[in-house]
Amino acid sequence: MRRKFKQFNRENSVKLLETEIDTPSVLAKSDSMWNSIKKKAFYRITILVLLVCSLLLAFSIRNSNVPILGKKYLLGTDSYRFLRQADIIASYGRLPKIDRMRWNPLGRDLSTILTLWPNMIAGSYRLLRTIYSELTIYQVACYSGLICYLASLLFLYLLWKHIFDASVALLAVNLLAVFPSMALHRSCAGNADRDSFCLLLWIAVIYFYILAISNLHLKGVVYAFISGIIAGIFALTWNGCGLTNAIIACFLGFKILRNRLEHRDVLIYTIWLVCLISIALILTSSYQNLLLPYAFVAITFPTFVWLSSLIFLSLRKNSHWARMITGKRRIPKGVVSIALGSLAEFLVLLVLVVVQSAKFGETLQLIFDNFISPLGRDRLMRTVMELQSLEGESLVRSYYLIIITAIFGNVLLSYRFFAHETANFVLALVGFEIVLCGSMVSLFPPEKIANPIYYLSLVIGGIALFISYILGRGSKEQVTSANHDKILWVLIWLFIAFASSRQAKRFIFFLDPVIIVAVSYFIIEIIRSLTNKQANLSAEVCLLVIIIFSEFYVGFRYSLWTNLSQWLIFCIFFIEVGLTIFLMIALQRHQIKYRNRAAALGIALALILVISSDTFQKGLLHTSIDKASQMGPLGPQNGVAEIADYTDQDAVIAAWWGFGSIINWLSKRATIIDEDQWIPYWIHLMARHVFAAQSGKEALEFLYAHNASYLLITTLDLYGLIVITYNGSDASFDRLATFVPLRPVKGKKISTEEMVTHFLPQPFNTTDTLTLDGQEYPPGKWSIRQVSIVSDKSRKRWSTVIHGIAGDQPFSKPPREFRFKEHIIETNDGIPGSIIVLPSKDDKNKLLYISEKARNLLAVRLYLFQEDIPGFSLVYDTNSILPCEIDGLRLWKIEYPSEINQRKEYLATKFPEELRKSWQRGEMNF
Repeated sequence: MRRKFKQFNRENSVKLLETEIDTPSVLAKSDSMWNSIKKKAFYRITILVLLVCSLLLAFSIRNSNVPILGKKYLLGTDSYRFLRQADIIASYGRLPKIDRMRWNPLGRDLSTILTLWPNMIAGSYRLLRTIYSELTIYQVACYSGLICYLASLLFLYLLWKHIFDASVALLAVNLLAVFPSMALHRSCAGNADRDSFCLLLWIAVIYFYILAISNLHLKGVVYAFISGIIAGIFALTWNGCGLTNAIIACFLGFKILRNRLEHRDVLIYTIWLVCLISIALILTSSYQNLLLPYAFVAITFPTFVWLSSLIFLSLRKNSHWARMITGKRRIPKGVVSIALGSLAEFLVLLVLVVVQSAKFGETLQLIFDNFISPLGRDRLMRTVMELQSLEGESLVRSYYLIIITAIFGNVLLSYRFFAHETANFVLALVGFEIVLCGSMVSLFPPEKIANPIYYLSLVIGGIALFISYILGRGSKEQVTSANHDKILWVLIWLFIAFASSRQAKRFIFFLDPVIIVAVSYFIIEIIRSLTNKQANLSAEVCLLVIIIFSEFYVGFRYSLWTNLSQWLIFCIFFIEVGLTIFLMIALQRHQIKYRNRAAALGIALALILVISSDTFQKGLLHTSIDKASQMGPLGPQNGVAEIADYTDQDAVIAAWWGFGSIINWLSKRATIIDEDQWIPYWIHLMARHVFAAQSGKEALEFLYAHNASYLLITTLDLYGLIVITYNGSDASFDRLATFVPLRPVKGKKISTEEMVTHFLPQPFNTTDTLTLDGQEYPPGKWSIRQVSIVSDKSRKRWSTVIHGIAGDQPFSKPPREFRFKEHIIETNDGIPGSIIVLPSKDDKNKLLYISEKARNLLAVRLYLFQEDIPGFSLVYDTNSILPCEIDGLRLWKIEYPSEINQRKEYLATKFPEELRKSWQRGEMNF
């Protein structure tokens, strides 16, 4: 053996010596390889630098509101709740079982809430305190959301790079960093809510799951395990985690329907699902009732898809059973699997309904509502501003360029996806576009018309997609690219995020990333179509550098970095000019046509104008800086912080739910209800028997049952009177009332002694019945268009006329009541409601319209009319110029008369049956 090896070695050595080595050719290949490596290294370093610059821009924009926070205020109401919980954890190690400062007198049961986020704030505070001892927990909470958002951008870059490439990913991250989104405040400093952390987990779950299905053997299993663990952590953070789980479940479901499911796909999904369920069901009790809508979306729906995948594999393995079930017509196994999985899930759901004694129809309705709006559609959810439906007109008006470009990007993505599918290409593409276009069109008309349009587009588009795959069954299998299935992730994310955002605008925070990546993808693809393969790298790098440097130039102008020298502005300007020249030379070197070079440079110029320039209109960066720098606390928060000086330490303050946690943190006082909405019935009772009370005694009886010692009412409460009275009304909406400020538009003299001023109301719903010429017009069938006030020179004599439309008939009549100071003018056959002139110390009087029912409500009588009602004595007032300033509040001390008795029905926690149905379905009559 050894001799043979020596002989073989000797023979090959001789052959090697006899062979002529082409040294110049080898050296040329070596130089070419080295130059390629250097180019790639330069490209990666440039991309890394630009990524850091984008993150710096995002931080600088979202940090610009810190000065107006005053080192003690936060954005939103949930932020204060999480800050207070984090403070308790940092001080005592854990949260108490019952929080006695909230939901008095029962206290808030904390054993059922998700506490991972406040624990993370407290843990970060403890860790950072070892480095910087002067750090406060407020500072950690203030920057927690912003830091998580920057981490989200980093993970988003990795995700889009994996699905597309580095250029698309970097442009997407940069655009998202400067994009003035409707949800910009959710990523700004001062927002201690968990939204940014949820976005980080959302992206991480999808990113690691895609890595899991992209890698073979052990590495893919590890990634699946990581994705499942993060999904479980997401479940411990937010009940809305089901949206992310639905994206992954839908991806697997589409694989089943397309007959492309492999054993490895089921293995990865099983590992992910087991990790998710283990954490969600063992470490918290929030998901143990699988019939709860959010639990159904988070756990039950992904489990249903898993059952369908097992059925699919069983049918494929056992051809005999497959032939029996699919029949002679050979129904696709994917369709049969989904159908059988749905049947199995329906039976499981039916068993759960029987075991848990739930009402089957209502349970299905709640689950359906949760798919439409992940936080539900009851009365309270419908009146929360951030959970209201998107308005198509305002969306298009603010972001029309982004939306148009995103539509083109999504059409291009859809085209490239369905071009490689074994389906009727045209029909599949048309079906998918019907779904997207129908969803977009449904944003514009009223809800009664919008919802049918939306559902009809889903049905028609779904049928078209189904038929396209049926027709394409016999076609030849298409050769798919590596990124084919990755595009499907983007399309599913787009649809689920848009479906949730259209009914609850807060979820646009999770829609922004996929909208922006469609914009980025479309722009980069246009650049690549104008150049050739050799010039793509140079063109893309120059384009990105020019865009980001122009953003830095604008940042200097807006003083985002005031500590840097101004001469850097000129350096950036000359670098930008130099890169523009370099871009043109590079394109000329690669023999790109002149018109293509001009088009590439034109795209760069257009992007700069849209993002940074204020030549034609404010760019995205300008708008983001302006919006972020103005994001401060609500006006009444300044007054709330001073409440502690006017109340006892053990005081219980009755206030509307939006101020619950703010009072708990800033004033350190107990409250009855808050934004956690733990007992919705108490919110109804507070609205009905305090704010909309018909007498002082009615309010005192409720307040006495809850041990309230003070009553807080703000101007914002009156501005939102229709919301409060909607939540406080019975099934017939008996106490619905409106409070509408009027703005002056023009004034003119009508004689030497008199002057008329016209006022316009903001859009609102009328809540009274109007009788005009013997005909009755119910609420919503008539409207007020204008109010005219006639006054003399001395402004001591006033008269008013209301102009409006009832049906198709215009009218001009005085109101039933007109108030100015102590003067009250009544007209029996006038328009229902009151016109009120608010005298101002700066001689700028304000005008209000309140409905007929509003005049008798306790909140209006106490706050607006400032009546002396027995049992309530004013102790604190922040209104100094007007009787009700926008940031004003008043605090009354409660003194209970001896005849007030305890009424246990005010401590009940369950709705009466008739009211429960009306509340749960979110019914409206206006």
